[in-house]
Amino acid sequence: MNEVQTATGDSKLSPQTAKATAGPSAADLALQDSLLPGVSRTFALTIPQLPEPLRVPVTNAYLLCRIADTIEDEPTLSPEDKQAYHDQFVDAVNGKTSATEFARSLYPRLSAATLPAERELILHAQQVLHTTRALPKRQREALQRCVSIMCDGMTEFQNNEGREGLEDLREMERYCYFVAGVVGEMLTELFCDYSTDIESSRKELMDLAV
Repeated sequence: MNEVQTATGDSKLSPQTAKATAGPSAADLALQDSLLPGVSRTFALTIPQLPEPLRVPVTNAYLLCRIADTIEDEPTLSPEDKQAYHDQFVDAVNGKTSATEFARSLYPRLSAATLPAERELILHAQQVLHTTRALPKRQREALQRCVSIMCDGMTEFQNNEGREGLEDLREMERYCYFVAGVVGEMLTELFCDYSTDIESSRKELMDLAV
């Protein structure tokens, strides 16, 4: 039995997880499972070891965060362009708009510096969001919060980028929160949603998440 199964296998499922019957379609789940190995060999090995009620939202969360990363890392986009695409993406994740126009606009602007698997991910952004929108409310809101904070933080640092890098250790810690710490908070929320035993330690775990 692996560590994840040891930590969660004997835990009581939360009421939200236990009663969740409807969810993402088989086609949408197959798509995200096929996209994951192309954008992360490491997480493609570890995420599938999670119990299914966690595996689905964690896979989806990783793909959403990777879309945000792809925008940030594309060297041919100006800070203004990146902000616009991050804003469009956040609106799509939050259900305000479709990701179809976002993907149609961004995809042709990606250079050879963007991996083919990342280009494919952008191309299928709308289908990835089908899964996001089919998740239980608490899971969906955890992902939406994470992506919103991450994209806002990336935009802030792109707009203030200087030749000498980050100003000081405090700024480095803030940047690390936007690109990693908020992910820890999101994962903690997903695990708390999954298990009432984990939920009972939520405050302590959130303090450790970042």
